[in-house]
Amino acid sequence: MTQATQLIRPRPSLAGRIARSVLPLLVLGFALGLWQRERLWVWYCTERMERAADDESRTAWGEKLAVTGEPAIGSLLALLRHDEPAVCLAAKSSLAAMTVAWPADDQRRISLAERFFDAEPRFSTPGRSAALDLVPDLLRGRSPELKERARGMIATAAKSESVDIRVQAIAAALRPDVDCLEAVSLLLGDDVPEVRRAAVLALGAVRDGGRAPAVSDDELLRCLHDSDAEVRRLGEMSLRGRGRSPRDIRLGKRYAAPNPAERSK
Repeated sequence: MTQATQLIRPRPSLAGRIARSVLPLLVLGFALGLWQRERLWVWYCTERMERAADDESRTAWGEKLAVTGEPAIGSLLALLRHDEPAVCLAAKSSLAAMTVAWPADDQRRISLAERFFDAEPRFSTPGRSAALDLVPDLLRGRSPELKERARGMIATAAKSESVDIRVQAIAAALRPDVDCLEAVSLLLGDDVPEVRRAAVLALGAVRDGGRAPAVSDDELLRCLHDSDAEVRRLGEMSLRGRGRSPRDIRLGKRYAAPNPAERSK
C-alpha cells in the first residue's frame, strides 16, 4: 500500500499547467521580438510620426527614423502617399537627413534613388510636392539612368493639376544636376499667370557654357503679347539678356503679334 501511494504523483495545479502551456509562447514571442526589433521600432516611429499632434513631435520621430537608416526607407516612401502635407514634408526631411552622411557614389544612395523613382507614381499630390525637393540629393551619384528618371518625373509634374507642383517642376528643371528645361517649356502657355512668370524667367535665361537656350527667341516674343504685364516685362528682360536690341524687340513684337494686320507692318 505504501509503495502504491508513492507511485501516485500529485496532479499539477491549474496555474502550473497554464504556465507550462504559455511559457513556450512567451519565449517564442520574445525571440521573435528580438529578431524583428528593428522592424518593430521602424513601425512604431512611423506610427508616432504620422499621428503626431505638432511639427516639433513629427520632426523628432522623423529624426529617429533617419538615424535608423536603410530599414526605414520603405516606411518613409510609403508616407509620401499621405494626403497630409505636414506628414509628407516630415518624411522628405527624414530621407534627406538620412543621405547627408552618404558619399555621392555610395550604393545606398543609388538604391534609395531607385526605390524612390519606383514609388513616385503612387505619391499623393503633397507627397510629389515634397519629393521634388529630394531630387538633387538623390542625383549626387551622377547616374545617367537616374537622371533620365528624374527628368521623366519633372515632365510629369509639369502637367500636374496643382499650380504649386507646376512651379516646383520649373525650379527642379533648373538645377544643374537635372538640367531639363525643355521638359517644362509647355508652361510658357500655362493658364495661370504665376506659372507663366516662373516659366519665362527660367526658360528665357542664357545658359552657361554657350549652350543653346531652352526656348527660341520666337517663343519669347510671343510672351510680349501676354495678358499679364509681369510676363510681358520678364519676356522683354530675357530678350535683352540674350543681346537683343530695343529695335529688334520692337520689330519682333510686331512679327509675333496675334493680329495679322499688326504682323504685316
